[in-house]
Amino acid sequence: MRQLLLLLLAAVIASACGADPGPWDQSASRPPAVILSLPRSCAREGRLFLVPIGEVRRIDLNEIIERYRQEYGLPIGLAAPVAIGPRAMDGQRNQVVAEELAAAVSLVHGPRAGSDAALRIGVTDEDMFIRGSDWRFAFSARFEGMAIMSSARMDPVFFGQSEDAAALYARFYKILTKNVGVLHCGLPMSDNPRSVMYGAILSVEDLDTVDESVW
Repeated sequence: MRQLLLLLLAAVIASACGADPGPWDQSASRPPAVILSLPRSCAREGRLFLVPIGEVRRIDLNEIIERYRQEYGLPIGLAAPVAIGPRAMDGQRNQVVAEELAAAVSLVHGPRAGSDAALRIGVTDEDMFIRGSDWRFAFSARFEGMAIMSSARMDPVFFGQSEDAAALYARFYKILTKNVGVLHCGLPMSDNPRSVMYGAILSVEDLDTVDESVW
């Protein structure tokens, strides 16, 4: 009985002092945070830069950069912004053209030359389509040493739903991590719908099924 009382007293003191409770209790209401990391097979080719295209207001790119530095250990930088020129906007579709945005990024930041050159990931708030594809829209388009991402249809507000920053950022993370996997790591696409490298992300529903921690 005395030993039990001593154990209970020690637990109370530890709790009051903010001590680490040790391994996660399986009966707790919330599991521990998922630790994200790049797979061991990641080739880590080139440096990474996010490039704002036009006004980027939906996503805080500095917050994105800090998150990837902390979670993945990736030293992503922020490049000078690029304007959306008239050639990049398709007035009939009210969308920007991925190929034209890629050309604009290359014009401002120079073409990629060699494996040590920077890998650039452009980010736009505008709804986007790929001219060389029959898709109605695209979350992302990849080119040599570059990807262009659109946050438009990742945002619940785009579909007339309530603002949901958590959903918006979670979707953005998944597409950005996929681009990191392709451009930075040289990883192949996956047939697993839960994999962040899933090759057939064609809708918001597909994107929500993806688990960023599953490669």
